[in-house]
Amino acid sequence: MWRGPGFSLGVGFAQGGAFSGKSLPGRIEWREGGGLVEERQELCEQLDTVDTTLTFLVVVVVSVLLSLWATLRQREAVRLALQGEDAAAREVGEVYPIRAVAGAFVLGALGYFFWLALRLWEDGRCGASRSSAWANVWASALVLSAAIVRWRDLKRSWAMSRREDLEQELTQPTLTPDV
Repeated sequence: MWRGPGFSLGVGFAQGGAFSGKSLPGRIEWREGGGLVEERQELCEQLDTVDTTLTFLVVVVVSVLLSLWATLRQREAVRLALQGEDAAAREVGEVYPIRAVAGAFVLGALGYFFWLALRLWEDGRCGASRSSAWANVWASALVLSAAIVRWRDLKRSWAMSRREDLEQELTQPTLTPDV
């Protein structure tokens, strides 16, 4: 249990992992008559924002892990191609679905961070904090824009690759057995 001036933030567990009933996970309890309702509400909103931010940070980490997995698969495909196992290399080398999911995850997370930066800019009270918030809005917008450009390029290059594969299949002569 973490205690601060006038409140405590705790996760109470009884034996067996059940809640003890004294406090719910992440619940702020005011003690000793401290704190106004507005302060408590603001702290609860801040706690919710931090929890949501942590969730989206985990989403970014998952996206990075998916990208790592796709890169490892590409490496394995190149290794198989060098050994002359072209069919196995093509099968292992198909990483578009992995990269598409990773890109979608990161776009969602970056969209949240952009929204958060806008919200903090709107809440900015004075020159220094508002100026810093404005810089964060621009940084978030640029990072989100770069991710959108990269994701669109991934979709376009995959579609072009699929089209080329289909054209190649259609132009290759098919051998029919002599009857």
